[in-house]
Amino acid sequence: MKLLNTEVTENIVEDINKLAELSKKQIEPIIAEIEKLQIVLPTKRKFQTTVIEEHYFNMLRLLSYELEKEQSALIVFGFSFYDEHISDVVQRSLNNPNLLILIMCYQDGNKEDIISKFNFSLQAIPSNIVFIEPKDFLIEEMTEQEFTQKYEDTDLSQYTIIKNEGQVKIYSKDVNKYLYDETQVPILNFSSFNSILEEEFTNKYQSVFLNEEGEEIE
Repeated sequence: MKLLNTEVTENIVEDINKLAELSKKQIEPIIAEIEKLQIVLPTKRKFQTTVIEEHYFNMLRLLSYELEKEQSALIVFGFSFYDEHISDVVQRSLNNPNLLILIMCYQDGNKEDIISKFNFSLQAIPSNIVFIEPKDFLIEEMTEQEFTQKYEDTDLSQYTIIKNEGQVKIYSKDVNKYLYDETQVPILNFSSFNSILEEEFTNKYQSVFLNEEGEEIE
């Protein structure tokens, strides 16, 4: 292997340093403007930003305060609960029996992953936390041959049809789909989120409210 001589190496290092300095000068004004915004960027400082800096700390405190109120509801969409300081706030709020938490899972299987971030198991999910998954909107499942025979002349435009390996699953229109590695996957995306919120889901996901004696309120 032929090594670069010292002079060439020094020239390369000098050019790299010049590029780094130029990039720094161009990026610094952008960073300064971004830091004026009240957003949490996905950097190594994210935990420090949300817990130590006053603005975000007050937001977390406000969240905790709201979740402790009677007949409160928290609707979660697009959050994985990987941020422990936020997950801990939600975990403590579950002690409020009058709180209802609805967690919308992007796809089947996310529920188990989210539960692993809390201090309860899949067999001991608190009654005031509800997971909404694509499979909750599954209407019918059959083979592709059965599907063809049964719905050959039927308009199914109001449904989401997912076909994989000779099997067909019919979902309500709340569910969408995307193609992953040549496999159709049912998902709850932002369109689903809006659709579900527009429905009358109050009774379906109604929380159990208790009085001061711990008895269920009818």
